[in-house]
This record gives sequence, C-alpha cells and structure tokens, in this order.
Amino acid sequence: MNVLQKVKGIFTFNMINQKTIESLETQYNVRILPVKIIGGRRWSFTGKECGILPAGETKRIPFDSENGVIVYNWHILNDLQKTTLTNTIVKLGTDNA
Repeated sequence: MNVLQKVKGIFTFNMINQKTIESLETQYNVRILPVKIIGGRRWSFTGKECGILPAGETKRIPFDSENGVIVYNWHILNDLQKTTLTNTIVKLGTDNA
C-alpha cells in the first residue's frame, strides 16, 4: 500500500498523499493521523507528531487490517461532509494499494 510508507519501522503518509491529507484537514477543519492497527483492536499513532489533539468525536477509517487513519473533529461535520471525507480517504487508501 502506497498511501502509507514505512520509514525506519514507522508508517507515515507518502509525500503525495501528505499534501492531499493536509488539504483535507484544512478544507474540513479536521485532524487526520495515520495509525497502525494492532491485533484488530488497538489503533496506534505512527509517524506524524500528534501535538495537541482536538476533543470530541473521532472516526476510525481502516485501509486494511493493519493500517488506517483517525479523524479528529468528526463531530463538527454534517452528514454529507462525513460521507464525502470518508469516501475520499478510503479512495486514497484503495487507489494506492
């Protein structure tokens, strides 16, 4: 999968998708962080520094059984924005699989 790249054992967004992710974060006023899914239950941040995370509802979006993203500020989006953002993120993951 090319949406995430492995550097020194840490998964991060590849350079092209990093710009897309940053654009989505700005457009939707959310925070999107790459995660490694461990044992199907634990979602562990990888790569990008987390810094201060917004409080509120989050959305876990898996790319496969081992990788995904967590979207912060999910609660501020309307239903159409949630659907559009989810589809865009999933497309990034599947297009680069």
